[in-house]
Amino acid sequence: MSSYSLASSCNAMSGNTIGRLFQVTTFGESHGPAIGCIVDGCPPGLELSEDDFKQDIDRRRTGTSHFVSQRKEADVVRILSGVFEGRTTGSSIGLLIENTDARSRDYDKIKDRFRPGHADYTYQQKYGFRDYRGGGRSSARETVVRVAAGAIAKKYLASRLGIEIYGYLSQIGDRVLEPVAPHTAYDNPFFCPDPSRVKELEDLIWKIREEGDSIGAKVTVVARGVPPGLGEPAVVQRGAPPSNGAALELSPPLAAVPPWPPGGRPGPPRRARRYPTPRCRDGRRRTGARQ
Repeated sequence: MSSYSLASSCNAMSGNTIGRLFQVTTFGESHGPAIGCIVDGCPPGLELSEDDFKQDIDRRRTGTSHFVSQRKEADVVRILSGVFEGRTTGSSIGLLIENTDARSRDYDKIKDRFRPGHADYTYQQKYGFRDYRGGGRSSARETVVRVAAGAIAKKYLASRLGIEIYGYLSQIGDRVLEPVAPHTAYDNPFFCPDPSRVKELEDLIWKIREEGDSIGAKVTVVARGVPPGLGEPAVVQRGAPPSNGAALELSPPLAAVPPWPPGGRPGPPRRARRYPTPRCRDGRRRTGARQ
């Protein structure tokens, strides 16, 4: 490990809060006992139960196909506060999801190594200490509570303003996917909006996997029925919590959130554009991944 770190001058972790009027603060680690969030700013009177989270949480849930992480979590959302007799009270909504399939022993072999494409090295340099079990706080596991908080926001926007929000895979590598039937995207493991191309994507992913590689992709999110005047006309105040675009970029696999219409391409397989990993003094790479 490098002896240099920013830990002495930057030993507090910020950036756990997203939003201003509707504010979400997440907590927990990948292999901790649970992960959760506090939602502030949800108006009172919205009908809300634990069943309202199931559809969106299940879409994100791992272990549901051969093409996602095989970690099998139940991902049951518990409402701890902010709801009385089935309606929001206007106070903070506490949500908790237990971690039930965290196998920390799987990470023992890489506890002293850095993985390419992960936050291991940066985390060590910033804090001088890290939770190597699945990435700890920097794991994509943290996104499950963002999905839960998003389910609340989505229900409110639909019930009060008639706004519909949906998404789909629009490109993988150099293959562009047209939204032939975008609402069928949730019926396949790739969220492909063209049912006729699902088998093509399946064959592509198996080929990439056999080569020991990965590939970039692009996702399109659509919000219909958004009324004029919703949002901010200019830049938010300095020091305010992250905007929607910045909040999306906090998701571990995302590289950018371009404006509409989206530009650029996801690029070649990751092997061709992998960032260099740190090296020891003798020139060896400090990584637990195969090169």
